[in-house]
Amino acid sequence: MCRPASLAEQKQEQTAGLSVQWQDLTVGVGPKRVPVLRNLTGGASAGALTAVLGPSGSGKSTLLGTVSARFPSQLRVLRGSVRYDGEAWDRSRHKRRVAFVEQEDALLKDLTVRQTLTFAAALRGEPDPAARASLMLHELNLDKCADQAIGGANIRREISGGQRRRVSIGHELLLDPGLVLLDEPTSGLDSHAAAKIFRILKDLSTRGVAVLATLHQPTDAMFLGFDSLLLLRDGEASYAGDPQNAVAAIAPKPPPKGMPIADYLMEVICGDDAKQATAREAAATTGTISISEEAGPALPWLSQFIILLKRCFLAHRLDLVDPMLLANMFSVMLLSATLWSGQGSKRPRTETSVRDISGLLFLSPVYWAFQLMILALYTFPADRVVVTKERAAGLYSISAYFLARTSVDTLTIVLMSPLLSLIYYFAAGLRPSEVGWHLLTLFLNSLCAHSAGLCIGAWIMNLKRATTLQTVFMLATMMCGGFYVRGVPVWLKWFGDLSFTRYAYGALLKIEYKGAHYDCAAGRCTVLRESALIDARIRRSSVGADLAVLAGFAVAFRLLAFFGLKRNTH
Repeated sequence: MCRPASLAEQKQEQTAGLSVQWQDLTVGVGPKRVPVLRNLTGGASAGALTAVLGPSGSGKSTLLGTVSARFPSQLRVLRGSVRYDGEAWDRSRHKRRVAFVEQEDALLKDLTVRQTLTFAAALRGEPDPAARASLMLHELNLDKCADQAIGGANIRREISGGQRRRVSIGHELLLDPGLVLLDEPTSGLDSHAAAKIFRILKDLSTRGVAVLATLHQPTDAMFLGFDSLLLLRDGEASYAGDPQNAVAAIAPKPPPKGMPIADYLMEVICGDDAKQATAREAAATTGTISISEEAGPALPWLSQFIILLKRCFLAHRLDLVDPMLLANMFSVMLLSATLWSGQGSKRPRTETSVRDISGLLFLSPVYWAFQLMILALYTFPADRVVVTKERAAGLYSISAYFLARTSVDTLTIVLMSPLLSLIYYFAAGLRPSEVGWHLLTLFLNSLCAHSAGLCIGAWIMNLKRATTLQTVFMLATMMCGGFYVRGVPVWLKWFGDLSFTRYAYGALLKIEYKGAHYDCAAGRCTVLRESALIDARIRRSSVGADLAVLAGFAVAFRLLAFFGLKRNTH
């Protein structure tokens, strides 16, 4: 059997490496700009594997973040420069030549390994994404797990930590980068998995790529395989040069027998103030990653949207058809159908049946509002790490992602409410001729609720806080909307106008009672006309006006959600 060609063999020439040099580099953190890196001079050459070692808090991750041109929002370059092949950073020339593999794997759990790399290749503008992904799978020895899901809480069978790390590396190598930065790629892996990662890094360097990696407790075999070594302590360089000369240069004696060289060097350079350094870098790396200069995506907007739409559907299809979720919704609708069975078809109709049906028309939009708002809260927080990373790499615009992600939910979750509501509609004997208007009202109500949930989740990425705010918002607007108390203070009535369920309830009442006549239960009056049936708390406007308000709320909430997402993934 013929061996598939490696990625290097697919290229007519060796990958052009991108060397990086930093000169007298000092980086500060926070409002007072406390230095985290001090007077660093060094670099990573093309065709070489440069390792950065140091205790926790020594500035390793800060150095990589600075070289990658992705800064935590608190970091500031106070002095010095970073140059790429002797030139200052230029996003049009350098952004797509620098790959950054972060310490945490930012991958969508429900996609398979093959799907993950295929979509990544497509977003990077590859003419044949599937073929490119297959080559990368072979290159990284991921063929056996290619069709397994990345894995997460709801996945029974998931790939291992080492395989997940290789997928993250492959995701970035699809760039054909000249410079690869890796933040502790072997952390948390067993020795066998770590050795595989190291072999990948060595292979990259032999192909001409400049590799700069921070590593934690490398074995002696790895240590002696480094082409260059930088030892950091408290933000300063303790040693820079050939790793084989490191012990002689900074240690008073050779390492004890059986002790790894890297561990011995850490013991030599660590001082009593290592804990202070840890606190400093923890402060430096806390917060969101900002994009210093965002390179434009490789594809036009429409192509980004189509690819992301497919990916969002595949990545979240299990959430959209969750059996427990469907069972919950179906059970509530079935119970409603049972309790209100035949109430609307009773003849003659009396004010008693009006009250019963009004209860159903109130319950339905309120139930769907709470249900869909809660579901929407999870949408953006679940994807935040992935979107932030991919935006930093310039894969797509935030508008393309936002529209793709929300479109998938709208076409699935939001449409469930009117479709499942058919269960109670005909069972309750509501007006058959008005079913279309009834379902349209529920759809717009659900769209409002989902949009409001997206808005809260986009601005408040903490799910506990977002859930609290969602509950307060819904209950407060309903209470001030006149559902429970008629005498709402004037200064609070405006808050009730934000209750979109109020407009949905009003529209449903008008749709059901339009032009209808009902007998008085006491038999003393002849009829109750429409104007007398609709509660004074409901807006006296047309159904069309109520639906227009619902549509306006949905648009407003989605616009706010977009700006919140843009802010929190930048």
